[in-house]
Amino acid sequence: MLQGKNQSVNWKRLICNNQATPKSKFILWLALHNRLATRDRLSKWNVPCRITCSLCDCANKSVQHLFFECSYDAAIWRSVYHIIHITSQGNTFEQECSKAIAKARGSTRVARIYITSFTETVYALWKQRNHKIFNGRCANSNQVVKEVIFKVACLCKEDDGKLLIY
Repeated sequence: MLQGKNQSVNWKRLICNNQATPKSKFILWLALHNRLATRDRLSKWNVPCRITCSLCDCANKSVQHLFFECSYDAAIWRSVYHIIHITSQGNTFEQECSKAIAKARGSTRVARIYITSFTETVYALWKQRNHKIFNGRCANSNQVVKEVIFKVACLCKEDDGKLLIY
């Protein structure tokens, strides 16, 4: 008993049973713990920055806005979900994470593709946000979707990847 008692966490399977890249899983883990350096968090630390979204120039840049309220990001989510045959009702980030955590408990092909797609999409959106802030531009939403689906198809088992052909 060198390890002692460990606290059980609900996101463990989402991170550990995920075929996504390590970078993507790390960014998802930061997002799950609200530790991404979003503009709303930076402003709380008194770091001078614009609070509006760099991708759509609208609302405050929170995790919720970054991943589900921004029009640029919403278009990407709709396309990815359409390709993997998942319906979404425009849920909040917390609701989508809960859904992903529940799916991560399953071992079906659909569950594996869903959690890998979810994780890779979160990472792709974070990357595009950073490209826009630091380089002044971001990729077309269709290009981002193609990159996410390609990455997921490469990471999945061969049979699973066949479900992503569209």
